[in-house]
Amino acid sequence: MSENQGSSAFTAEELEALTVKQMRDLQEWLRKLVGRKKIALNRLDAILKQLESRRKDAIKSAAGISMLKGHIPLLPVIGKNILGILLQLEMVGNGKAVHADFNPAKIYDVVKAPDGCYWLIDVEDGRETLEKSPNKAEALIKEQKRSGLMVAETIALGAHTALRHCVDALGSRYNIDGCV
Repeated sequence: MSENQGSSAFTAEELEALTVKQMRDLQEWLRKLVGRKKIALNRLDAILKQLESRRKDAIKSAAGISMLKGHIPLLPVIGKNILGILLQLEMVGNGKAVHADFNPAKIYDVVKAPDGCYWLIDVEDGRETLEKSPNKAEALIKEQKRSGLMVAETIALGAHTALRHCVDALGSRYNIDGCV
């Protein structure tokens, strides 16, 4: 990784090592879901195959890009249409069952995402918007020409990093009886 005034650029080799680890972690988490009969083995294979088919392009796109320190260079995301939110939350809990006081069907995205599984590049982990209201955080993110993470992306961030703070999924909304 070459560094320059608070930013760094990752080499293709560094990104290869990172993404191989991320794929191994995903495989381990998904195998726990298979073992508990929450998903079928062919679904696990399809998820990993889709991410793997896009991994080399993501590495090529991210290699050499100057990223601020603390940003995650690449992050694998499983679209909520591929694996439901509650099952994805189990990845954050390292395979433990999740009890949720919300209806995942009421979550909708306000940011356009690729279909299926995909990779995010240069992900800020929410530290820049700590202690800010969601409205102020969203304004800052737009000012930086970025978009807020959607719920599936926020879950991926929690699963693949050691977050010690809350992160709002500003790219998604929750519909409570017609009110958002």
